[in-house]
Amino acid sequence: MGPKKMAQKGNQSPNRQGQMKMSRKEKALAKKIERERWKEVARRTEQERLQKDYDAEVNAKEDARLAKEAHDAWVKAEEDRLFAERTSMKEFYDWRKAEIIRIEAEVKEASDWKRYLESSRLPHASNEAALNSFLGAMRETHDQELEPLINTMIDIFTVATGAEEICLTQEQKADTDGVITYRNYLQRLYELADWRLDQTTAYLLHRSHEYWREKQQNIFCAKAENWKLAFWINHQKNPRFRTLDLPEVEITVNLPKQFALANVAVRLQHRMADPVTRSKNSYMAIGGIFVIDVLGIPPPSKIVKNWTIDQLSSNLSSLIRIGYPIPVIGQAIPAPSAVLPIGITFYLPDYIVILAPVPEFGWWDEEAETWQTEGITDVVYEANSRKLSVQTTKAKSLAVIHNRLVQFPFVSWNIQPVSEQGAVMTLNTPLMVFTIEIGIGWCKLISPEFPECSSFASEEVPPKVMLKDGELERITCLDMAFAAPAFTIASSRWNSTLDKDHCLVRLLEVSDPVAPPTLEKSKVVKTLNYTTKGSAIAELSEKSGEYKEVLLTQHHASLLIALRGQVREESLKKVEKGNAAFTECVKDLAYALRLFSFGP
Repeated sequence: MGPKKMAQKGNQSPNRQGQMKMSRKEKALAKKIERERWKEVARRTEQERLQKDYDAEVNAKEDARLAKEAHDAWVKAEEDRLFAERTSMKEFYDWRKAEIIRIEAEVKEASDWKRYLESSRLPHASNEAALNSFLGAMRETHDQELEPLINTMIDIFTVATGAEEICLTQEQKADTDGVITYRNYLQRLYELADWRLDQTTAYLLHRSHEYWREKQQNIFCAKAENWKLAFWINHQKNPRFRTLDLPEVEITVNLPKQFALANVAVRLQHRMADPVTRSKNSYMAIGGIFVIDVLGIPPPSKIVKNWTIDQLSSNLSSLIRIGYPIPVIGQAIPAPSAVLPIGITFYLPDYIVILAPVPEFGWWDEEAETWQTEGITDVVYEANSRKLSVQTTKAKSLAVIHNRLVQFPFVSWNIQPVSEQGAVMTLNTPLMVFTIEIGIGWCKLISPEFPECSSFASEEVPPKVMLKDGELERITCLDMAFAAPAFTIASSRWNSTLDKDHCLVRLLEVSDPVAPPTLEKSKVVKTLNYTTKGSAIAELSEKSGEYKEVLLTQHHASLLIALRGQVREESLKKVEKGNAAFTECVKDLAYALRLFSFGP
């Protein structure tokens, strides 16, 4: 083994694998170069990514632009197509509008002539000049006895009924200004009736001391038709007095002992008109309104040296409304549970249908604008005599109340032609089935038959608005009504599952109204899908377990166009030549019942 060779300075010695060893500086330089290389790789990768993102964004914007252009072109094409369809329908719509105007003019002329022959002393609400004169003249005087007062109130509410009918008609025609005008008239008429009642009340209370001194009379009653009015003025102050029996008006009131010695008067009225028509809850009054008012008695006149001194007042401040429970100076208002009830017995009019064994009874909450039942107990109803007894802690407007929702939602409905100018609507509700005949401008209830309604159920009357999107429902009712001369029109069970922007209508051709096909067995029922654009024929099964719809056509401006090529030409001609007043009546009835809002 020879001597080791010394490595020369500055030279690298090879490692065991024969590679030259790197110095520290060389290693640092190599690492730096490697870092720089990876930085460059990262930079280029990021640059490529950014370029790809930029290209994708540019492409996406271009795709969106092209898609928007395509969509805008489609929308414009659709608008142009629907506009062309509506233009093609203009002659039909103009003819129909002219026919309706002509028929309405004929009806108005006949109605005006009938009123002329009847020579009514009351103004018709359609004559605004006469209506304003009536409102002004009725404010210039007041009745001094109950008999003329109750007749005056009946007159006022008779005029109000005419104004309400016009208001509903304007609502049907979407005449907002007309609706506002006649709602204002209605409010003025209701206020006039209350004003006349309060004026006479104040007058009688002021004269009550005189009647008591001269005739020992402290009870006044009047009755006209089904309207009843009574006053009891407590001049007697009998501590044992409890029962106020008024056979003249068939009313009995059991008063708590607080009334016996109180300086109060009780005014009772049972009026058949109900001005409280817009309750914010589901209840409505039927059978008129029974009102209890507890009033203060003005001080008696004084006789001083052959002079009679009366306290007079020219305004309604002389009418003191005390309410119940009667407030007592120095005592706190009792808790509701401590208030003794007032017992009332009266008779319901014979034209009111009571479906429940015992009707609900309630009082009007003026602040909440709702009918309430709290404080009402011991309601007893005798169906044979129609006598109703009830206990109430509320001396307010009272009434038999009916839940408006018990017949909703509708189960199903259909409108089947019986001729080219007549149809029958069948409306299935949760409680019963209604059948309504539809004619040229009139409707008539066929069934169910209620003895209480026998006097007017067979009358032919125009439909009125009673209550999905309102505009869509109006459009749907208008368009589907065109089909009434030749098609059965029916509901679809899927309506309740759709949003407010769609309505479904089923149509079935009826070639012979005497022997019409049935919806259940027919395989040629057409389903129309309505949107605000128009109607399209859809393939849809009523028996399917889930909603699956396939549109077979585009949406068209009217079913008259949508049905072309889908039904017989004879049926389309019947639709195009259908009586305008008849189809308008179908539309009005369908919209009045809000078939799509309250049913399938």
